[in-house]
Amino acid sequence: MTAHQDRFLDTLPSGWIFDRLKDVVALRNDKTDDGSAEEDYLELEDLDSGTGRILNRRNTLEVESAVTLFKKGDVLFGKLRPYLEKYYEAEFDGKCTGEILAFKPERIASRFLFYCVGSHWFIQRCNALAYGAKMPRVSWEKQLSQFDTPLPPLPEQQRIAAYL
Repeated sequence: MTAHQDRFLDTLPSGWIFDRLKDVVALRNDKTDDGSAEEDYLELEDLDSGTGRILNRRNTLEVESAVTLFKKGDVLFGKLRPYLEKYYEAEFDGKCTGEILAFKPERIASRFLFYCVGSHWFIQRCNALAYGAKMPRVSWEKQLSQFDTPLPPLPEQQRIAAYL
């Protein structure tokens, strides 16, 4: 795909730039395998499709693998079956399955990132790039990290997110 096809917008308003997703967020990689009775853990099925809301929180007492730690304000995105549109802006510090990517906003407002990740463009791009027939998924390293993201100045990001 060409860079033009990879972009959300063809041209940007004055003062905006395109930047790669990996240059505006950090991927959380901290893991734990400690079980806990606290209900702060999310599986893919706990994220509502296409709404950005969570349906359920669980504990990690019966989880047998390491889980990813996330912080309040991070934006979570389900990399498995991206057509299901599983995303969420964390309202609490918690843990999630490895099938959910946790983005720590760095040069982008959390709520603006939430709307970018939940946008039709983002989901379409993920679906076009997903690999695997039975369990399609997208890769952070080779795909998502390279997405050109329209980036207005921070105050404008906050106004746009507040409007949406």
